[in-house]
Amino acid sequence: MRRKKEDLLREGLDILAANGPDGLTVEALSKRLGCTKGSFYHHFDGRDAYVGALLEFWIAEYTQRVIGEAERGKTPEQRREFMLQNAVAVPKGPEAAIRAWAVRNPLVAQYACRADALRIDYLSQLFRQFTAEVEHARLLARTTYTLFLGSRVLCPPLEEAEYRELVTTLTTALGLRLPAKGGGKK
Repeated sequence: MRRKKEDLLREGLDILAANGPDGLTVEALSKRLGCTKGSFYHHFDGRDAYVGALLEFWIAEYTQRVIGEAERGKTPEQRREFMLQNAVAVPKGPEAAIRAWAVRNPLVAQYACRADALRIDYLSQLFRQFTAEVEHARLLARTTYTLFLGSRVLCPPLEEAEYRELVTTLTTALGLRLPAKGGGKK
């Protein structure tokens, strides 16, 4: 049975989360999807090409898509709320597995750095709607993003309410003053 490229990429993230990069093989993908190795090679020239596509897919799915959806919010408050909701909704496994893999693989580290830069830049722009100081917005972005990354690997994982409380406490402690509902940067 021939599988779509996206099926192979989604399943790859699941395998990576469960078994790490050593478990991410053509055989494992084929077996889990119930398809032939030919389906894999129809879409990818080999494991290296697959790894690059998998990391691009991870960035597209868990960074660019999320930012795009947040941007549909009409107000900065709606966009901030979406980002909070999404932080607890993003699957922990792939994020943690990619971070662990990046420690020992320079290519994976490049993709992780790219995702970090995109995410922090977006958060900085978002926090700029709440504070007039560029450096303060960047500090808020880096700090809340660090909390997000830590929450991906913390055992036991944070519940949504606890994560929200930590983000609120942290941003308040760092001097973020949220405007009244419907307001924006003045």
